[in-house]
Amino acid sequence: MTPKAHPVIKTLAFLCAVGLFTGLWMNRPNTPTFDLLPFPRWDDFLHSTPSVLQPESIDTLLVAYDTYVRVDTSQALNASTHDTLTVQIASHIPQDTAFKTPLPPGNNGTFEASSYPRLSAKTSLHPNLQLQGSQRAFDQLSSLFNHLHLRGSQDALHIFHFGDSQIEGDRVTRSLRTAWQKRWGGYGMGYLAPKPLVAPNSMTQTTSDGWERHARFGRRDSTIEHRRYGVLASFATHAPSLETDETPWIRLEPRKHAGQNERQVHSIKMLFGRTDSNARMTCQVDSMLLGPFLIPADSTGSELIVPIAALTASNVFKSIEFKFDGPIPEVDAIGMLPDTGLVFHNVAMRGSSGTLFRQLDRTQFSAQLKSQDVGMILLQFGGNAVPYIADTAAVERYGEWFASQIRLFQKTLPNAAIVVIGPSDMATKEEQHMVTYPMLVPVRNALRRAALNEDVLYWDVFEVMGGAGSMAAWVASEPSLASSDHVHFTRRGAKKIASLLLQSLDAEWLAWKQWHTENTPALSAP
Repeated sequence: MTPKAHPVIKTLAFLCAVGLFTGLWMNRPNTPTFDLLPFPRWDDFLHSTPSVLQPESIDTLLVAYDTYVRVDTSQALNASTHDTLTVQIASHIPQDTAFKTPLPPGNNGTFEASSYPRLSAKTSLHPNLQLQGSQRAFDQLSSLFNHLHLRGSQDALHIFHFGDSQIEGDRVTRSLRTAWQKRWGGYGMGYLAPKPLVAPNSMTQTTSDGWERHARFGRRDSTIEHRRYGVLASFATHAPSLETDETPWIRLEPRKHAGQNERQVHSIKMLFGRTDSNARMTCQVDSMLLGPFLIPADSTGSELIVPIAALTASNVFKSIEFKFDGPIPEVDAIGMLPDTGLVFHNVAMRGSSGTLFRQLDRTQFSAQLKSQDVGMILLQFGGNAVPYIADTAAVERYGEWFASQIRLFQKTLPNAAIVVIGPSDMATKEEQHMVTYPMLVPVRNALRRAALNEDVLYWDVFEVMGGAGSMAAWVASEPSLASSDHVHFTRRGAKKIASLLLQSLDAEWLAWKQWHTENTPALSAP
């Protein structure tokens, strides 16, 4: 029997249907709700086309951030005002730069208003600048604001800014620290590495011969057989020199351009790893010698707090030198701390993708983090993963690894607000053009999805810069906002990113402050 021929029209109809469905699915919204399958979008292909952005486009975008629709946060907004503003804002959003991602539901599958109404924050910020997150994430931010507002003379509140080489030399962090210490008080540089790869821009750090740096990030030191790297994920050891019997020392000196807040200290908190018995340290602040102090012996970690008597009326110092005698301990960190206000720690990890925290000794890392009152964690990573991820399966694994790091911080510091700061645009040469890395957008999506699924906040540097192709334009700007490697910001560019992040956080603070003022009963007159 001859088989019945299959009608060609049915085959064509089937292929057309499949093509239509595929085209529609690739055009789906770029949101976590539609990001369940690692299937490409049209945007993923568009992002790898040669850049058409010019420096003038970036200048226009940065001006748009400053001149965007503003709302008077001193007045309440009613429903009709909200409707009017929605129309106004829609007409001001450039369609090629707007980030069309609504806030997702929390892990409980519902989305409710956070503990403070965010309307004024959302209507005063360009969409690219807006923080993204669930109700729980903004509740944590609300808790931080409440904590800062009510602290008064309480002990200092700590913020840790972990990141890759984009924040090296105290870039980005320094601007955040200066602005928030000016608002909420406090001073000091926070924790400093005893032997940093790159010292903070405002501090000179020198050591005697024999000190060696060991880091868990970047190229791992195979000579270290333990995982006790401390809260900075690096520490320093000293090997006695055969040529000299000089007492080992570490010296800190503020640079000439250091701000007043960077020249001040109320107490010094030293964090140590392995420490043998009879280890001693002296601390000389300018001409004042303190100690010797006996460093607590411990095989896991120890700490020593050196109270600084009134150096001057403002606690300003010109030089601090630490000398060690006896068995030299593993020095994890040198904390330059105030008595009250805010402390901002810069923890730069060159070469890190942000997935190392679970590889550190859990007991020591948690103990050092929890030894102070931590109100916020900033995690700025992603750039080091982009060039080495080849496919969507690797992207998915990276996102899962990063999500597990977030859960570690949540378990260790359940009351801290957490903000994931995504990767910047990064460019590689393709023929004669500098184009965005092909896997950058998928990596950005994976980090954002991890942040939102774990109920923490996300801030999108890629979109803030202008999206695909923007790095080349930042490099070509006059003066340049990014370096010629098309990966890192210049100091000017880092300051600009910091100012835009501050703009985003400040909009939330003003919304919270307005809500708090309107809902706090006036104190009765005595």
